[in-house]
Amino acid sequence: YPYSLPIDVAGYGHPEPLTNFPMLVKLSGDIAGFAYGTFASDRGYDLRFTDTTGHTLNHEIERWDTSGESTVWVKVPTLSSNAAIRAWWGNASITTPPPNTTDGSTWDDDYVAVWHMSGNAPIADSTANGNDALSRGTLDASGLAGGAQSFEGGQWATVTTHPSLHFMDAMTVEVLAKSDQSSAYQHFANMGTAT
Repeated sequence: YPYSLPIDVAGYGHPEPLTNFPMLVKLSGDIAGFAYGTFASDRGYDLRFTDTTGHTLNHEIERWDTSGESTVWVKVPTLSSNAAIRAWWGNASITTPPPNTTDGSTWDDDYVAVWHMSGNAPIADSTANGNDALSRGTLDASGLAGGAQSFEGGQWATVTTHPSLHFMDAMTVEVLAKSDQSSAYQHFANMGTAT
């Protein structure tokens, strides 16, 4: 890999480290030392991430936009205030995405579904469970952390019943949502039992 870029994690100030944390990385031509034209693949297939020991990290490209901002989720083994990873690219021999970028490896088994909401036919589940959602009239929109869907009035998304989804059991559901009535994003977590 002839090109690389250090990525220092800033802003995490809690004393306890997080393990196997899916961290959002945003890449664009505005970052010094990063240029889409230096990639061997116009889809980012040659992108890799490593920790400080050189161990390859699982990652998922949510959105690859060579004329704007790309969003990539990287599974960081230990996230702490001094965490650092490195992005690598430019290997011309790589012409397909590695399996760990498309098989749900970025998300632990505790995640039964992860919907980035970028695209509406279907709204793909990023975990290995394949719990894709179907859009019912939603529209693509821009979000705080990548793509989003606009739900206005009668639009919704549905999920087919799957053994990994135990809607009768207690579970944690997290949603990042923005109301048209406010410019602030709202984060809803620990909603308890879903019905």
